[in-house]
Amino acid sequence: MPALNLKELAKSASEMVSMMDHYTSAPTKEMVADLLVYGFLRGRYGHVKRQHAVGKAKGKGKKRPQIDFRFGTSRPYVIEFAFRPRGGASQLYGSQNRDELKKLTKRGPPTRRALLLLDLHTNGAIAKADLKATYDKLNAGRGKFDRWPVRVVYAHVDGVSYAFPWTPKKK
Repeated sequence: MPALNLKELAKSASEMVSMMDHYTSAPTKEMVADLLVYGFLRGRYGHVKRQHAVGKAKGKGKKRPQIDFRFGTSRPYVIEFAFRPRGGASQLYGSQNRDELKKLTKRGPPTRRALLLLDLHTNGAIAKADLKATYDKLNAGRGKFDRWPVRVVYAHVDGVSYAFPWTPKKK
């Protein structure tokens, strides 16, 4: 099995959107795509934990925030993912993924983190500069703790893929 790193994750993202595109009725909701992503990551990289609880619940009777996928133990790789179906809109832009970034940035410094953006939209890929600009506008959020950088990994069904770092700004 290959080791999970940024290069492997980007390659896997491209393979996943290609696989989704092979279906006439490709996923239209993130939860449906989640099944494929989970199966692919588990098959390619071995043990993966899905819906890993992080942080504290915000209020009595509330669930703890959860990271979509977690690999490893002492230096884990945590991944949140967002999905834009063929007829989707703005699901992959920074403002739409603020909550996912907040969950990812709260973990301590040894953690490797990625926001995986899978795009099946039929009108073409989002240019790297355009997508990055929507993330650069975001701040780190509130809290008395340090926030840590995240790698944003994008893959479009047309074969376009790229990654860029997102470093949270202090308020």
